[in-house]
Amino acid sequence: LYRHRQSDTQEIYWLNNRSENSTNAEVSFRVSGKVPELWNAQTGKTEKLSYQIKDGRTIISLKFESWDAYFIVFKEKTTANSVAIAAKKETVLTQISTPWKVGFNNKNVTFNALTSWADNADIDVKYFSGTAIYENTLKIASVDKTAKYEIDLGDVKNIAEVIVNGKNVGTAWKKPFKLDISEAIKAGDNTIQVKVTNTWVNRLIGDAQPDVKVKTTFTTMPFYRANSPLLPSGMIGDVKINLVK
Repeated sequence: LYRHRQSDTQEIYWLNNRSENSTNAEVSFRVSGKVPELWNAQTGKTEKLSYQIKDGRTIISLKFESWDAYFIVFKEKTTANSVAIAAKKETVLTQISTPWKVGFNNKNVTFNALTSWADNADIDVKYFSGTAIYENTLKIASVDKTAKYEIDLGDVKNIAEVIVNGKNVGTAWKKPFKLDISEAIKAGDNTIQVKVTNTWVNRLIGDAQPDVKVKTTFTTMPFYRANSPLLPSGMIGDVKINLVK
């Protein structure tokens, strides 16, 4: 899906991947003689793009992640018919394999492996709905200032806010659950805090159990019953630190 707007000096295109699957596309724009830039609405950052001008049009190869949306903005004049920017390579720097400490309101639990809260034997975790706080530490030998450091949270149900060394680096709300942590990472020990919030479905199901005496939630219509299937919740899978250069 796309939309096109014009200003006195710019051609502005908004593009949106209408799918949860990632995809690659070669897009031909009705623009020539101007340099294209990718403007990321989620991060506020801009980046230069490789392009080719042919037959009065600008052709750009673009990669879209799940539900990705961004702006392609043409503004500065150019006389070059093609520009090639070297592609960056992503490699796994390290994986956080130590146990995670997770706080569920007033209860603290240790997760040796990151699994869904719904699979936990503890009913306070199993039926939890809200925000749980994951905490861990990570050691980095040295920091390459020319590279980008990215945290890959694996699968998240449903949204995650990440704090590295006390600095909020953003919120991941769709696949891939990755965030740029370059401005917060440092050589040596790093603290990582991930605040994960799920929906309230599991709490509604928990409150519907026959032995519950005090309910946490209230709803005028029982959409979920005691035997309704629980939804996956929390961080699920491995958490990795990627190096992009």
